[in-house]
Amino acid sequence: MNAVSRETLAQAPCLNRRRYHSPYRRKHKSQTREVLIATVLGFLAEGRWRPTANEIGARARCHPATVNVHFGSIRLRYRSAGGG
Repeated sequence: MNAVSRETLAQAPCLNRRRYHSPYRRKHKSQTREVLIATVLGFLAEGRWRPTANEIGARARCHPATVNVHFGSIRLRYRSAGGG
């Protein structure tokens, strides 16, 4: 059995999190989220009820992973846009 020190157990759960808060990053994050929501609403207005992260990313000019970072799941993506 390996012993674990108290210092190891006392570490923060997320060590790669920034130790500072940047107003620029916060502003940019909210702008990106607004663009993604507007993009999903655009697809819904066209009658496209299930656009993929790749399609949303291409239209919003961002990487598809950005869509998943901001929304996490397809269901949450539509809920944020007011689609369900």
